[in-house]
Amino acid sequence: MVWKEQLLAGALDPAVFQAAGILLGKVHSRTLGHPALNQGPLADIEVFDQLRIDPFYRTIARVHPDLAPRIKVLIASLTDPPVRTFVHADFSPKNILVHPGGPRLFETWGLTIVDFETAHAGDPAYDLGFVLSHLLLKAVRAAPGHAPYLSLARALLNVYTEASDARLGGIDLLNRAAAHAAACALARVDGKSPVDYLDEPRREVVRRFARAALLDESLDWRTLHDHLARQMQST
Repeated sequence: MVWKEQLLAGALDPAVFQAAGILLGKVHSRTLGHPALNQGPLADIEVFDQLRIDPFYRTIARVHPDLAPRIKVLIASLTDPPVRTFVHADFSPKNILVHPGGPRLFETWGLTIVDFETAHAGDPAYDLGFVLSHLLLKAVRAAPGHAPYLSLARALLNVYTEASDARLGGIDLLNRAAAHAAACALARVDGKSPVDYLDEPRREVVRRFARAALLDESLDWRTLHDHLARQMQST
């Protein structure tokens, strides 16, 4: 089954979140410094720019000009990453197939990742922020039953950290991921490819949350969820 369908149906199996965090952490760790990243298709970020940076980041910078300086910094971290690994760049629930009887690494569930069109050598923080943005959007859709989504998103972060290599950057990577999560969430309401499962009041919640997070100069992975929780309470 596609993980997105499970999430939209409210089927929140902690084992799937754990498997996703482990898988992403292992992929990033095991490709760190790999020679294939330096040449060939993975070294080319043109498709990533066309399908992610431009329709997501540059678009929201135009829609929200006061966020442009913050978005410019995020774009710079993608075009000249502080650490370089294999990046799927579309690591979202719609591209994660969940099936029983997975390898021992994932215990109960196995995961199959599809759609590598935007894959490249880049900042692993983008993958982490991208999948987090999708989980946060699902949380907004589920309100007032959003708390389990936020709790399991934190669990995915924790498992990712345990599974990944410290050389990836640790806290710095998680903090960059938090900013990317906010930017990607905003892009899914005000970018060129908005999600189709949020009504306008919930889009406004995402808009307020993402703007507050991106304007927060002290934003980190711990406070990202706090920004969203506050916006949920204010509705």
